[in-house]
Amino acid sequence: MSSSPKAKPFKPAEWYSLALRLFDTKPALSSECLRRTIIGRAYYAALICARDATGSSTVGQEGHKNVVNALRKNYGTAAGKLDALRLTRQKADYSPDKDITSREVEICLKDSRTVLSELGLLPQDIAPYNKPYSDNYLDSNKFLVKSKQE
Repeated sequence: MSSSPKAKPFKPAEWYSLALRLFDTKPALSSECLRRTIIGRAYYAALICARDATGSSTVGQEGHKNVVNALRKNYGTAAGKLDALRLTRQKADYSPDKDITSREVEICLKDSRTVLSELGLLPQDIAPYNKPYSDNYLDSNKFLVKSKQE
């Protein structure tokens, strides 16, 4: 009887890597479903890593807010970013009548990255997808420029 090799335990931060890869695909710019999925993966990467880092619980009606409150004690910036992610993820999951823009996705990726970085849990495998987001990511001129292919 042979035994199968033990699988490495899943690291929730890998959801961030997946979100980046999905965002870098061409359909992410045009697919509402894909944009909503990216937001969800970016959020859950940050949430579960923050939950584990703080020893808090996501159980109960206020579970996700509990994690944000636990972060506030030692990771102020991460707490604010996680709360913003939470609100956008709620919009993405529960408001099908409201559009999700590529800009919102970029902001969620930046916020998730901030949370994971502050916790020291940013995946190392994201190097090829490690696009730095500049401080001017809110500048509309950066995302309203027509591509040369149009």
